[in-house]
Amino acid sequence: MSYANAASSSGPTGHPDPLSKPQEVKTTGKPHGNVETVAEDKFNQIKKKVNEAKPTDAQVEDFKKEVHEAEERGKNFLVELWNRVVSSVTRTADRVNNDAYVTRAKYELQNPVVVAQVLAGIGGAVAGYIGYLERHRIRSENRLVVATHGAIITGLVALDVVLFRTYYPQYRK
Repeated sequence: MSYANAASSSGPTGHPDPLSKPQEVKTTGKPHGNVETVAEDKFNQIKKKVNEAKPTDAQVEDFKKEVHEAEERGKNFLVELWNRVVSSVTRTADRVNNDAYVTRAKYELQNPVVVAQVLAGIGGAVAGYIGYLERHRIRSENRLVVATHGAIITGLVALDVVLFRTYYPQYRK
């Protein structure tokens, strides 16, 4: 029993009308419909042309050699590009290293008070950004809230200035 026959024989349970019978497909040796046929001698000619168009083993080997050479040229190009980038970065780093501002920054960053200042500045910037993102929750329409925030910020800046003036000279080399 075919799948179509099995499906048509079992309809919905309790349904009075069985499903209609599926169409039968007849197998024939001749094509029907919009199928184009080719005479056997023309088919053999087409088959011969296709076989002649196939590459020979020598052609395949030549192609493989060309691909290998292209890969080598690509690898050499990437190595040369990498060497140029590294030398350019090295030259730039040497120029920056010899700059007076960079030298002064290296000297100042050896002082722990300056490092604390940098970290405090970064922390303040992050806190400001988070405050900006959360501004809808803060509800800063109330003047008391704004004044409290202003007082806290002013107090922290004043404390930072006092601590910097007190401890910076102690750790300066």
